[in-house]
Amino acid sequence: NGGVLRLSHAPELGLSKEAVRKMYLRGDLERVHSGVYVMPDDLPDEMVLKQSIYPKGILSHESAARLYGFTTFSPSETIFSFPQGYHFYKDVKMSVSPYFVRKEQYETGITEVTTWEGNLVRAYNQEKTIIDLALSKYTLPLIFKEVVEGYLAVGTVNVERLIRYSKQFNVEEKIKKEVLVYT
Repeated sequence: NGGVLRLSHAPELGLSKEAVRKMYLRGDLERVHSGVYVMPDDLPDEMVLKQSIYPKGILSHESAARLYGFTTFSPSETIFSFPQGYHFYKDVKMSVSPYFVRKEQYETGITEVTTWEGNLVRAYNQEKTIIDLALSKYTLPLIFKEVVEGYLAVGTVNVERLIRYSKQFNVEEKIKKEVLVYT
């Protein structure tokens, strides 16, 4: 799993919690967070590691757009969306920027995406990523434009879903304005 072992997933791999504890005590595993372990000399998939530490986090905004290849912009912290009310513990070493969103916004458009290392993480689908960027007051206009251009250039455009989401989250005019430029 991208070089990351969650204690809660150990039984699925045929490992008891006691076996994981012994591996940790022997130095075969390194603890990076409560219930999250990695191999001591291995470089784990950063996205998988962060999502293991923050299991309610969904990769979003510029971070998801970057993973999809829609932008060259790379945020200094990985952006995850969390449901409102989620108790977020900021682990400085993990470099995660949280967005707290309404339940409806949190649950819409979740999918699994392959990271650059070939592992699966939960992220918002392409259309929801664009909607999140349109909703955010922190998204720079140039980055938003680049993401829309990147989305349209990929060729897996689902305009129907994009318009449905734009209506659902009240950004229809902004989306139509940006997308119509290219149609």
